[in-house]
Amino acid sequence: MAELDGLLDALLDRVAVELADRVERRLDRLAAERPDGPKALDVKQAAVRLGVSPTTMHELVISGQVPSVKVGRRRLIAASTIDRMLNGASSGQLPATLGHLPARANHRRITPS
Repeated sequence: MAELDGLLDALLDRVAVELADRVERRLDRLAAERPDGPKALDVKQAAVRLGVSPTTMHELVISGQVPSVKVGRRRLIAASTIDRMLNGASSGQLPATLGHLPARANHRRITPS
């Protein structure tokens, strides 16, 4: 019986962690999609709003193609910058900030700052 209790506890812990991750991702997505949302987005929120992966967003920021500011340990991007990029893409004009990234072989794995 103790073995079954241990397995059940492990399963419940795993479900709780997965659920917490899903809730966090959903909240990030909702925060990034709100029209009256924050004036500044962290890299993860900006990636969600732009529809790219966080890694790609980091690469765009590090390469200087997307302007950002560092506040403490966080790197923030103006929501208006992402909105301008999206508006330019919807009008058929690819914004200059979405220009060519270096070849994949030259990419480095960038960890969140």
